[in-house]
Amino acid sequence: RAMLSRYELRDQTVKIKRATVQDTSHLIVSDLKDAANRLPASYGANDVGRATKYSAEGLLGRVYITMSGYPLKAQMWSAAKEVLGDIIASGKFKFLPVYADVFSLADENGPQCVFYVQFKAGANDVGNPIPTRNADNDVNPSTFPYGGSADAPIISQDMINSYEPG
Repeated sequence: RAMLSRYELRDQTVKIKRATVQDTSHLIVSDLKDAANRLPASYGANDVGRATKYSAEGLLGRVYITMSGYPLKAQMWSAAKEVLGDIIASGKFKFLPVYADVFSLADENGPQCVFYVQFKAGANDVGNPIPTRNADNDVNPSTFPYGGSADAPIISQDMINSYEPG
């Protein structure tokens, strides 16, 4: 079979119709239901942060709520209530008494967490690269320890100076 040129390929791909919002939503619902049925309810301590039945159900509930609004207006409220109710009924999750504690490192992966993305501390390919990508290369490492990147937006010195030392 002969290889298509990029122009022939482009001409063929523009003929493919986009899926409708409804079709896309139903595919997402199908995938999340399948995930919820296949994933375990929890993992051991070495696998914290992996997707569980309840994280799939949480996303499914959000999809149902989204589908209930514009543009579908599919009225999926009862489906959302049912799937989110399963998370509540599991007894594995609860709200923290003090809202600010949600942002405390001490409460990370606590009972308020249905699904948290896990990051390692630091940069250099082991953690969140945002500090490295947004700081000027000339920033003093003692002020901003991760340095910067010439290929990324630069934080102005005025912005850095607006923070208290340390």
